[in-house]
Amino acid sequence: QMSEGATFSIVPFINKKALGAVAGIVGAGGNAGAVLSMFLFKKGFTSQFVTGGLSWPDAFLVVGVIVILFSFATFSIRFSPEVETDAKNEFEKANNKRFNLNPA
Repeated sequence: QMSEGATFSIVPFINKKALGAVAGIVGAGGNAGAVLSMFLFKKGFTSQFVTGGLSWPDAFLVVGVIVILFSFATFSIRFSPEVETDAKNEFEKANNKRFNLNPA
């Protein structure tokens, strides 16, 4: 759940005008990853790396390592100072409105 939160937390900053499309792509990527990871649990799965299939604990270990690697990849995402300033201003405006700090 933490890696999912880290991934979806950056969605609003990618493209505000296409927020739904970006969220859809991120969600579809998660579903594609789920389908691909289920091949690790399939009995009799063979490839050039794995012969005879994986046991459940080994498959969970592989999925866990992949999730950890991809969740740390979110730290590599950087935004321009203009985007960060806009996001900060919107956040402060929303908080002021929510808590009636600026009743104008």
